[in-house]
Amino acid sequence: MNIGIIGFGRLGKVIGEIFSKDYHVFACDLVDFSLEAKKINVLFESFERAASCDIVIFCVPISEMESALKESIPFLKTDSLVIDTCSVKEYPVQLMQKILPKTVEIIGMHPLFGPDSKDISKRIVLCPVRGNRTEEIKKYFQKKGFFPIITTPEDHDRQIAKAINLVHLIGRSLDNAGVSDQEIITLNYAHLMKVMRTVKNDSLKLFEDSQKHNRFAHEIEKKFIDEAKNLSEIGK
Repeated sequence: MNIGIIGFGRLGKVIGEIFSKDYHVFACDLVDFSLEAKKINVLFESFERAASCDIVIFCVPISEMESALKESIPFLKTDSLVIDTCSVKEYPVQLMQKILPKTVEIIGMHPLFGPDSKDISKRIVLCPVRGNRTEEIKKYFQKKGFFPIITTPEDHDRQIAKAINLVHLIGRSLDNAGVSDQEIITLNYAHLMKVMRTVKNDSLKLFEDSQKHNRFAHEIEKKFIDEAKNLSEIGK
């Protein structure tokens, strides 16, 4: 079985490294990552070659999903499985259902890890959309030592609004406020610095796209900001 990866950035490389131990993996990107691909036994090929595989995994930014899906249509095999890896699920799932031919199966996937956390976080979300191969993918990741979570796109986005959007808001706010490492710290402060550094490794575009397409994000963020303002008034 062949695996195609559309988008070979930070997450695409992690996904490629996982699958290349068991399958032939073909990756493509606008940037030439052929040397990086070779190091993890991935073949760096054309968009057409990656999109014509048995399983096609889109690792592109949320804002580029629509155009990438449309570009893939002429090359998708009948009965292929298409998977996205966006940090929101409702929006890309809706796009895949609308754009992709009925002959392909669809799973929404969100690896809850990245290059900075792949050895720590082993959870991965799977959202069944079309077809019956979710159990197959679930068992594969379990065999690789991961912990798949089967849920709906709506439930994913509701929970991820706290797990990603709120965390990014806090981490980026700390960085923008000039908070940094110092000599006198507590354990909690060290944890905050770790959050800030990890968040900074992700692109601002990822945060912007997630803010735009997760309908649950702004509600929890408003509650947090309101409570922070209330607490800041204590002792004044």
